[in-house]
Amino acid sequence: MERLPDLSHIQSFYAVAKEGSIAAATALGLGTRATLSRHIAKLEDEMGITLFRRSSEGLLLTQTGQELFQLAHKINLAASGWSMAALSQQEIIKGPIRIIASSGIANRILPEIISKLSILEPDIEVELVVDGGSENMSMHKADISIHTFPPKQMNLFTRKLGEIEFGAYASVDYLERRGTPLTLSDLEGHDLVGEDQMSTFQDQLKLYGIDLSKRMVRFRCDNSGISWNLIISGCGIGIGQLRYGNAEPLVKRILTEVPGLSLPVWMSAHSELKTNPRVRFTFDLIAEEFRKYL
Repeated sequence: MERLPDLSHIQSFYAVAKEGSIAAATALGLGTRATLSRHIAKLEDEMGITLFRRSSEGLLLTQTGQELFQLAHKINLAASGWSMAALSQQEIIKGPIRIIASSGIANRILPEIISKLSILEPDIEVELVVDGGSENMSMHKADISIHTFPPKQMNLFTRKLGEIEFGAYASVDYLERRGTPLTLSDLEGHDLVGEDQMSTFQDQLKLYGIDLSKRMVRFRCDNSGISWNLIISGCGIGIGQLRYGNAEPLVKRILTEVPGLSLPVWMSAHSELKTNPRVRFTFDLIAEEFRKYL
């Protein structure tokens, strides 16, 4: 029987090719730099091919690499589907699973993923807890945690799912009434929608030299879903996810010349991730589906 290449080697190649570099794949928790480099080298040696060209711009796929990348994508999906199908055959994939997530993720992204989970595993029950983004929220009562900051608790399995991009938006009605700010200095005199007790976006804005104190924010709320509705309703200017803001006809993105904001998304689980099929199945499904929303 003809010897097939190691699946882990193909997955490492796919991760690096998809993310554009070994460093980017490593940052997403898809493997260590040494492991990814070793797997790609072995794959090239075993197959007698060259997958990447090294250039001043980094790693570039060769023609062969481009063709095999498409096949690797199908193999990766098939392997993930096989794993999920195998787990779904175990009778112990049932019962409750408790997920803690920040409000934006719980409101915008998780409902569709949970819907898919309910179809694949009708015996799983989901308890979704919205914590408002508190970094002090303990995981001892949750199976899975999804936030825009890495966990402080030790001994957790953690994976970076990617980064969510944000921009500044206001409703069309608001801009017609108050005018459209073209620069950051134009924001003076405008009504702003922002955070109350949290400082996630304020901390990000400070990196660009923008210091927004609470007194400058007229409408304050830590629930991103409610804040977004305040923006749509014409209360003022605020921050929203590009994926949803650009698709919402009632609002318009402004200050597009200002660098966009991005927040990393981290998913964590306890050590039982290795032994509990219910937790493992849900963890893997969220990781796979979440990429569609980035």
